[in-house]
Amino acid sequence: QGSSDTPVFSLTTFQKLHTNLGSHAKRLMPELTSTFHADAQRLFSEAYQAIENGIPLDLQRAAHTLKSNSATFGGMAMAALAREIEARARAGNLEGTSNLLRQLEEEYAKFKAAMDQIDPGA
Repeated sequence: QGSSDTPVFSLTTFQKLHTNLGSHAKRLMPELTSTFHADAQRLFSEAYQAIENGIPLDLQRAAHTLKSNSATFGGMAMAALAREIEARARAGNLEGTSNLLRQLEEEYAKFKAAMDQIDPGA
């Protein structure tokens, strides 16, 4: 269970990304969010495969990218879980990582629902 003080979605972080893109935000945000979602699906798949094949380094890489990408878009609970998976994988410990990965997917679903409430071109 993610800690209750870690928000699923940080609107502030998302808005900061939007602001940083400036006048290009309207054009770029839909493309960036769609790339984020496509990458997330691919990374989840890679992470499960890494656990199944017992390859901590591959899991570490997938978790690291999920952590960075979700933090950029304001997925704080996702980033926290991905950080935990990354740390375990770095230590070569795959025990419990598939449960954490399932939790991460649940957080991703909540995060995606929160993101979908926002007009990316707003």
